[in-house]
Amino acid sequence: MTRRRSRRSHGVGLCAATLVLAAAAAVWAQSLSAPTFTNSSNPDELVPGTSTTPSRERETTVSFDSSSSGAFTSHFTSLVTTDSDGASASGGVEALSADYTIDFTVTAPGAYVLTVDTHLSGDFNLVNDGPNGASADITGVTGSSTGGTLATGSLDLDDPGSASGNSGGSIGIDQSGSATIFGVSNGAAMPHSLRFVFIETATTTANGDEAAIRLGATSHIVTETAGDYPGSPARVQADDGHFVTVTLTSLCGNGTIDIGPSYTEECDDGPANGTLASCCATTCTFKPNGTGCDDNDACTNPDTCTDGTCGGGALQTCPLCQTCLPMGGCVIGPRTACKEPTLPARSILQLKDKMPDSGDQVTFKWNKGEATQTTDFGDPVDTDDYALCVFGSGGGLLLQVDAPAGGVCGTKPCWKALGIKGFGYKDPLHTPNGADKVLLKAGLAGKAKAQFKAKGDNIAAFGLPLSLPVTAQIQSENGQCWAATFSAAGESKNDTTQFKGKSD
Repeated sequence: MTRRRSRRSHGVGLCAATLVLAAAAAVWAQSLSAPTFTNSSNPDELVPGTSTTPSRERETTVSFDSSSSGAFTSHFTSLVTTDSDGASASGGVEALSADYTIDFTVTAPGAYVLTVDTHLSGDFNLVNDGPNGASADITGVTGSSTGGTLATGSLDLDDPGSASGNSGGSIGIDQSGSATIFGVSNGAAMPHSLRFVFIETATTTANGDEAAIRLGATSHIVTETAGDYPGSPARVQADDGHFVTVTLTSLCGNGTIDIGPSYTEECDDGPANGTLASCCATTCTFKPNGTGCDDNDACTNPDTCTDGTCGGGALQTCPLCQTCLPMGGCVIGPRTACKEPTLPARSILQLKDKMPDSGDQVTFKWNKGEATQTTDFGDPVDTDDYALCVFGSGGGLLLQVDAPAGGVCGTKPCWKALGIKGFGYKDPLHTPNGADKVLLKAGLAGKAKAQFKAKGDNIAAFGLPLSLPVTAQIQSENGQCWAATFSAAGESKNDTTQFKGKSD
């Protein structure tokens, strides 16, 4: 077939696919500050012994031991020791009121949980170097917190016991505990304090043995051995003391709606919080109604949030002979939700391929159709383009014939209103690509009809015979369409020059 260029051009309404570049909203990262310490324990003391005075020593330190992403470990060390050194007049007592505080801040997008793991490690160590005995004792650790709400567990540690006697010996200390603290940041730095208090006491009698409590600090009195490291029995100094590990877990952004004391998240879309893909803000609260969003459906636009749900706006109207795929936007293919015939074998499709091309013809008669109102046709007189689209079984476009809105065909307007019933189109020049006549008539179910005819060598080339089934659709730029399917059951002719068939 030889085809000519169109002799008349019209503006074609194109519905361009909208590309939305979703820049991730600024999201507050969770952070746990480095801790600072306040050591309110008794001052360090070192009293070397004499022949009449027992030796005594106590010392404490608190330090930042280690850190990782969202966690840190603090290390409190102490030593309490006493020895009569052969003093016959009296015994000796050394006591330590351990008391220290850890201060830090937490920043998180919304709510968070702090896991606080505590561990007390060391020993009661008695060295037999006199006829009389000695003792060592620790109370349980009392822990308290400010900031947030203690949700589970305890910061306390049980009393680890004591040691006493006049024959020496070591009793290990190994106490552990865990607690969780719930807090709400919403992007602000929230202060926290953890305080730990316990008492250590070492006692020796006249002519008594050495007594020490080793919790990670070593003795500085040369005549005393019970408080030495590695000492006897040998211990690893770095492994002893009171350890506190604080681990931060941000709840907002974990994909789960969490509940805490007087707090419930409204939403949580995980990493999507605060982005265009989510109606959940970075604080795990609903974005305001009407906020723009993206429901991941290219066929709806614009999308807005309503009570935390992203809802599609108006359905995307694609260019003629195209359809919209939620994940792909507008692509060549038949439209869905078209009006169909109410009875089989009443609609007709006919294609003729003649030599010369001026004899080519295309006719689609949509008869006995579903109920159609005149408003369904839009306004082809001024704004709504029309086209006949014929699709193969795989959705590929076999033929498109356009009847643009408005315009003058010859000396008369191409389109005219047919009273209140519909519209008609006529172009004796068959431009731009073969359209001759279009009839659009509204009616009740079974009474509505539409027809589209094309003639001449402006029709684009089409191949015959057709591979069935095929779908013919009259489409309006306003998104409406009128369709019928033609399969082998309804064909009466299908060869290299002509196809004629009745609808399913």
